[in-house]
Amino acid sequence: MKLKLVLPKGKMLPGILAAFKEAGIEVKQNGQNLRPECNDLELEIKILKPQNIGKLIELGRHDLGITGYDWMIETSSKTEELLDLKLYKGMVVAAVPKTNKKTIENFFSETVTVASEFEKIAKDYLDSEGFNYLFIRSYGATEGFPPEDADIIIDNTFSGKTLEETRVA
Repeated sequence: MKLKLVLPKGKMLPGILAAFKEAGIEVKQNGQNLRPECNDLELEIKILKPQNIGKLIELGRHDLGITGYDWMIETSSKTEELLDLKLYKGMVVAAVPKTNKKTIENFFSETVTVASEFEKIAKDYLDSEGFNYLFIRSYGATEGFPPEDADIIIDNTFSGKTLEETRVA
């Protein structure tokens, strides 16, 4: 019986594949094929969006998966973290555009528009801090929302470079 392993598509994948290679496991990607070949015949590998991995493990569709802890929290996945691979150096942050003219008091006294892919994480934070907000669920490119479409974004970042380039942070 093969071990069914699901890996995250995106920024984490190159680091994971490099670690596998160092361990003697060769994973050959073929373009957009989400079922790469592997030299270890005991592994069946599938590549999916990291957002889906925790729930699929929980449902028993796969035996093991690698994903970001942020997505485990966001999706309330009932799974167990076995090991932090230290490959994901990102964090979830709240950011406002550099062109923002509001004071901190305005953010708490007015209704602010908040965009994020992380609905659970964002709402938990905003509620705990006492914000009055309108939430917009984003589906990627969250940094493009400010200043016209959101007062605040809650997004993940690895280096802050994208936030800086889009003048959000």
